[in-house]
Amino acid sequence: MNGHVLKNYDQELNKLRYRLVRMGSLVQQQIEMSVSSILNSNIELAKQVMELEEKVDKLDLKIDKQCIRIIALHQPVARDLRLILAALQIDIYFEIIGDYTTEMIDDVARTIFTSEIINKTKIKEMSEHVIKMIGKVLDSFVDENVNLALDILKIEEIVNILFKDNFNNLLSLMKADSSNIDSYAILLDVNRLLDLISKSAKTIAQELIYIYEPSISKHNDIEDLSIHDIFAEKTNE
Repeated sequence: MNGHVLKNYDQELNKLRYRLVRMGSLVQQQIEMSVSSILNSNIELAKQVMELEEKVDKLDLKIDKQCIRIIALHQPVARDLRLILAALQIDIYFEIIGDYTTEMIDDVARTIFTSEIINKTKIKEMSEHVIKMIGKVLDSFVDENVNLALDILKIEEIVNILFKDNFNNLLSLMKADSSNIDSYAILLDVNRLLDLISKSAKTIAQELIYIYEPSISKHNDIEDLSIHDIFAEKTNE
């Protein structure tokens, strides 16, 4: 590549990184606002989540087009190519997470949750872990830090345990307290959506591992490895 083309290529990659970080930051805000909107019955926050969703959708289209343009014009190889292919996947999952947050606030206008109801569940604890996962996704991407991506896989295991605990607990509460059955049913859905968000964050983390440490998945599909297997492979490199 000549100097001008190389400079343009670097600018394109930097713009792609910026847009992904921006999209991730918006998605993180959506999660925080959605959970707060549900737990505090705050309709105004729910409206802000929808406004952020429009921005996320616009970034989704821009990132998708930019990745295709970079591949077509510059034919990247090695790590740059892995970055762009991963960016296409990360973009998809950020957009999916945004959709989950808007689904989460569907019932905010019709139900008021008391602290007594919330405190009987682990929704708050679960949401804190999920928000932390997205933060680590962004930090891992910005710092090119594979260890932060591996941390996300560990947190996802914690979220999965909380999801199962919440599910069983909420079913028991619905049977024992029929007067609040609508509230518990909505929290069941929130529980499901938070679990889906954590699984999407896990998938993004696996894409980041692919960018930074492709040898980890060279002979194994990351999806089929336990977190202990992944750390063992990294230690034995």
